[in-house]
Amino acid sequence: MSDIEIKMFPASYGDSFLITCKANKKTHILVDMGFKSTYNKFIKKELEKLSETERLSLLVFSHIDEDHILGGISFFEENGYSKNTNIIEIDEIWFNSYRHLKSQKNIIIEDEEQLSKIDNFLKNIIKKGHARERGEPDLSNISAAQGITLASLLYKNGYLDSWNKAYCHQAVRVHKDDKGKLKSVCINDEVKLIVLSPTQNDLEDLEKKWLDELKKMDPDDRSANKLMEDAFEMYLATLQEYEQKRRISKIASIEDNIEDIADAPFVCDVSVVNRSSIAFVLEFYDKKLLFLADANPLTIEASLNEYLTMNQRHKQFFNAIKISHHGSKYNTSKSLLNKIESDKYIISTNSRGRHKHPDIETIFRIITSKTEYKKKLIFNYLPSNIFRRINDDHLKKKYNYEIEYTNNLSETNKVETTLIKIRDDLKVENG
Repeated sequence: MSDIEIKMFPASYGDSFLITCKANKKTHILVDMGFKSTYNKFIKKELEKLSETERLSLLVFSHIDEDHILGGISFFEENGYSKNTNIIEIDEIWFNSYRHLKSQKNIIIEDEEQLSKIDNFLKNIIKKGHARERGEPDLSNISAAQGITLASLLYKNGYLDSWNKAYCHQAVRVHKDDKGKLKSVCINDEVKLIVLSPTQNDLEDLEKKWLDELKKMDPDDRSANKLMEDAFEMYLATLQEYEQKRRISKIASIEDNIEDIADAPFVCDVSVVNRSSIAFVLEFYDKKLLFLADANPLTIEASLNEYLTMNQRHKQFFNAIKISHHGSKYNTSKSLLNKIESDKYIISTNSRGRHKHPDIETIFRIITSKTEYKKKLIFNYLPSNIFRRINDDHLKKKYNYEIEYTNNLSETNKVETTLIKIRDDLKVENG
C-alpha cells in the first residue's frame, strides 16, 4: 500500500507544501516555506512534531522570491547548525543561489575606488532588506532581519555538504543523459524526482538580469566578492518583473464567455526569476505528482514532451497538479493543459497579494480542459475574486468539476492547513 499526503500551508499569497509518501518507509519533502508568519504559525509546529520520529528527506526552495523563501530564513535562523539541529534534521536542500550560476566569474579588481563603488552598491541593496517586509499591512509580522539571506544561513550553519547534493553541488536544473532523456533523482528506493525546470539557459538569463542591474552602476566587469551572493538574492527576491502590463480581467457574465476566454491567445510570463523555478514530477510507485512552483509554461511544455516520450504517452495523468504561480494567467496555457490531466488541481494563494491571483483565465482553462476525470479545484483560501462566477451548479455539471477551499477570510479569523490525501483504496479525500 502506498499513500501520499500533501499539506498545503496557509502562506498568504505565497507557497509552502509538505509532501509525505508512505509505504515501506516515510519520505518527507518540504517545498518552499512562504513568509515568516507561515513558518511561525504552521510550519514550525509541523516540523517539531515530525522530528520526534522522522527527518526531512529534502527541502526545496523553488526559486528566489520572498513568498517562497522568507519562512526559510526564519527557519534556518532557529534550526541552528546542521549537525546539531534545534528543530529537525535535513538530508538535502535544493536552492539555486548566485554560487550555482555557471557563468559567474571571480574577477580581481585592483582599482580600490572601483571596488569601493561596487561594495557600496551591494551593501545598499542588502541594507534595504526585502521589499514586502515593508508596506504590506496584512504581513506586518513577517519581516526577517535586514541583510539576512537564505544563502548566508546555509553557509553559516554548515549545510554545504547537503546543498544541491544530488547535483554535485551545482545548480538544480533539467538534466539529460547521453541519449537526451531526462534524468531522475532518487530520493530513496521508493521516491524519485524528475526536474522539468529550470534549464541551464534559464539560469544564465537570471544571472544576466543581475549583471545588467550592476552595469547600470558602472559599465566595467563586476567582482563576485563576498557581498555578491547576499545582494543577488536580496535584489532578485524583491524584484517585481512583469514586463507586460498586468490587467485583471472582469468576471464573465454569461456562460458563452467561458470558452472564449479560455481559448483566447495566450501571453506568456516573461519573468526570468520565475523561469528559474525548480519544478518537478514526483514518482512514488504508481503515483505521480506535478509541482510547478512559479515555472514558465514553455519550459515545462518542452520538458514534458521529453517526459511523455520516455513514457510513450501523448498525455500524462497526475494524481495531483500544483498549478504554477498561484493560478496566474501567464503561467498556465491550454497547450500545457492538453499534455496533462488530473482529478486534483491545487492552487495556493489568498487572492489578496500584489497580483490578485488566481486569474479567471487560468480557472476557465482548467475547467474547460478535456478529460475523463472529474476535476477538483483545491484552494487553501476561498478564491473570492472569482468564486461567485465558478460556484455554479450548471457549470459544474457541464464541465465536470467541483470546488474545495479550506479558509474563508471574510467569515472567520481562524486559518487552517489544507490536507490532500492520495490513497490506494480512496481516489481522493480532502479534509
